[in-house]
Amino acid sequence: MRNPDSSIDAPDSPAVWGDLSTIRLVLSDDLILESQDATHVTVANTATAARMKLSTAAYQFLKAFAKPRRLEEVVPPGAAAGARAQVGRLLEKRLLLDADAPRAVRADRLRTTVPYRFCNAPAHGAASDFVVLGVPYDLAGAIDCRAAPTAIRQKSLDYLYRMRIADGRPNGWFDANRETWIMRGASLADAGDVYVEYGEAQAELFGRIASVLGTLGEGAVPVVLGGDGSVTYAVAAALRRRGPLTVVRLSAELATSPASGAEVLGTEEVAARVLELEGVERFVSLGALKTSPASPSGRVTLYDVEALRRAPLDTLACDWGGDVHLSIDLGLTTPECMRTDEHGVSAGLSQAELRGVISALGQRHRIVGIDLVGLDTRSRFAHLSAAVACDLALTAMEASRGHGGAER
Repeated sequence: MRNPDSSIDAPDSPAVWGDLSTIRLVLSDDLILESQDATHVTVANTATAARMKLSTAAYQFLKAFAKPRRLEEVVPPGAAAGARAQVGRLLEKRLLLDADAPRAVRADRLRTTVPYRFCNAPAHGAASDFVVLGVPYDLAGAIDCRAAPTAIRQKSLDYLYRMRIADGRPNGWFDANRETWIMRGASLADAGDVYVEYGEAQAELFGRIASVLGTLGEGAVPVVLGGDGSVTYAVAAALRRRGPLTVVRLSAELATSPASGAEVLGTEEVAARVLELEGVERFVSLGALKTSPASPSGRVTLYDVEALRRAPLDTLACDWGGDVHLSIDLGLTTPECMRTDEHGVSAGLSQAELRGVISALGQRHRIVGIDLVGLDTRSRFAHLSAAVACDLALTAMEASRGHGGAER
């Protein structure tokens, strides 16, 4: 499969486009300018997620087809041969189109391109062990999570994805906190963002999330960047089709309110609504600052901060049944939760404690999905939360390999 981010200066495409002098060419209606600097630009097709990096000269050539024109109208005869190779690649990416060809019926738009990819990993194409997917969605409440996928991805560029020269396998990263390598040999890709049409019915978006997750490959562990906490429901709804599932939510807040029955699912009722899904066995809440005043249902398990600090390994050894989808509410990363008192103890779980809980979870349960939700980009500490989010995402991916995941 061709890399959708390949340069226009790549070798000639083997595709045969016929006699280009006989057709009129025009820019795709879905073409966008994604980024530019003094020497290059990156353009993308928002309908197909194809991207291409062009020199500024090549971009000027592309813009010449803003209106339908033949190739001979744009380039002199002596330059036609080289221009045909460029046009072939632009047609292959559907950045240029045959202006007189019948337009194909447009398929439902599922994904959009993104300005940054997580850890600069390749765009999703070939099978990968882990696939990152953004869902820039929230219910327009007290916090703003729509820009969170971009914020997390941008910060993740501190952890560049590299391949080993010796064998071509991913190099992974050295975890200085644990003094060990993580994600060594594990392949990572980024599938961009789920397309969100703000104002649409929530059920339509959740259906689109399920459709996209279905294209990522059965063997891949999806790593979903929300978005608010309602995104967890959509991910669990897709993953439960693979087999019995337990949803584990790391959060300072409880999401165990009774189901409202409303058409729109709120973040506070995620547990009740998730447990309505056939195939979801249990909802486990870890790390809440306080326990629920009401007794939870028999399929909801609550462990607050103090319970985890007393016996985290024994706590996580419970047989919850089925595989685990791990949801990490980034409200855990606010200063109110992580700030320590005079005794060095934080109100919520510290970053080191969060890593320990996630790692212990992976040792005892098979993690088949991961989401990170609830990062408030309006907070003045959003950049710190984004940094912690990257660390916890990589920790969770490594943890999923600790229970048979390394052989995926």
